Amino acid sequence: MLKLSNKGFSFVEVLVAKTILLFILAIFLPIYTTISYEHIVLKSRLLIVSSLHDHLQTMTFGEQTVNNITNTINNNKVEFSFKEEGRYIKGCANWINQQNRKEEVCLYGLDKD
Repeated sequence: MLKLSNKGFSFVEVLVAKTILLFILAIFLPIYTTISYEHIVLKSRLLIVSSLHDHLQTMTFGEQTVNNITNTINNNKVEFSFKEEGRYIKGCANWINQQNRKEEVCLYGLDKD
């Protein structure tokens, strides 16, 4: 008479568990890398917009004249350009992000005068 032993996992159960684990890794690993990469891009964008705001504030309060500035922020070469448009000063920041895409952000400040 043949005795059946149910004391462990069968080979098929191990293969099924391993396949499920590989599917989960194949789905979530690319998503995680994309999210972490976008986090770097958004962090750079936030720093650049904050710096543009600071430059624009100094110009609207008359502490600095309207001119072009080039800075390096978070390993990005950023070109700030400012011009007067009536009562407003338009400040724009141009740079190439980590994904080699050209980005531009513009803010307006009301001149103090």
